[in-house]
Amino acid sequence: MKKGERRPNVLLREARGSMTQGQLADLVSAEIFHSTGEEILVTAKSISDWERGWYTWPSAEVRQALCRVLQKSDPA
Repeated sequence: MKKGERRPNVLLREARGSMTQGQLADLVSAEIFHSTGEEILVTAKSISDWERGWYTWPSAEVRQALCRVLQKSDPA
């Protein structure tokens, strides 16, 4: 893969299933607040950017919340 080349995150898209990007974003934001008390806003655009490969790795708090919401043990 060339530097700067996007790599779509197919695993995230598949794990999301029939949920919309907005629904997943809301659930992840709520999970972060529930588990840490922090208000970290995850948006549908964030989910879209991760799925399309614009950004490859969200923060640790977001990765952990994604795993819990999607019932996955590995953030990969």
